[in-house]
Amino acid sequence: MNKIKREWRNKSLIKKCIFCSNVYHPPIGKDKQFKSKYCSLNCLNLSKFKGRFKSCSECGKMIWVLPSKDKLWKYCSLECYNQVRSKMIKGEGNPNCKVSDKDLLRVWGEWKKSNDLYPARYFLKLGYSNIPILRLISLVGEKDFKENYYSRIKNKSEMSRLNYYRGRDAEYKCIKEFEKKGYTCARTAGSKGVFDVYCTKENDTVGIQLKRTINLKAKITSFKKDLNQVLEFKNHPTYFRKAFWIWKENSGWEMYEITDRGILDFSFK
Repeated sequence: MNKIKREWRNKSLIKKCIFCSNVYHPPIGKDKQFKSKYCSLNCLNLSKFKGRFKSCSECGKMIWVLPSKDKLWKYCSLECYNQVRSKMIKGEGNPNCKVSDKDLLRVWGEWKKSNDLYPARYFLKLGYSNIPILRLISLVGEKDFKENYYSRIKNKSEMSRLNYYRGRDAEYKCIKEFEKKGYTCARTAGSKGVFDVYCTKENDTVGIQLKRTINLKAKITSFKKDLNQVLEFKNHPTYFRKAFWIWKENSGWEMYEITDRGILDFSFK
């Protein structure tokens, strides 16, 4: 016996889903068609959870977001998130980059004509803080970068030797400052102890930890490891003073005295 197919939706009546706002035909029957509020079982189940539909910031696709994740979820998938990140990080779109491609190429050309050893140091002298070296290499080419940079620094041993000379020069500058005040000074070669220079005069002996930097914004707290070593050095006579000096390129000395009361400005006796 053939069964007669019956329509189970009332096509003469149109209602609007209170959850997704889609238009639909309610089921047949007085009770069902008037009590019906949702277009599907999926909308009925989703309505039991608190949240809302939100469009993807990249492709515009609608996604269901819980209230606790409303501010965190901005993209519908990992692909959309990666696309946005690639646009932000690539080139001048990077929010952390404050140097344009034109400025990078201009300063690179000026550095090649100068006698400065390091391009990063040359950028800092001109006031640029965040130097995107990898982007600079991609702009000028790896071959050009190596020819100009590594020709000035032949090998790693020469680089370490240059750093040693820079630190040694700062020690000699410090010694000259103390000798002007009548102190007798001595260096600790290789910086193997807590202090790099010791200076003495009558009942005053000073141990100085020295640092040299090209960052004009650097503070004493930037050298936490060395500062902690000076603070932990406590087995010394009462006439012994602890000092922390920082030599900044094109700026000069910043001199501090480390005491039990804290970090004070250094003064000669």
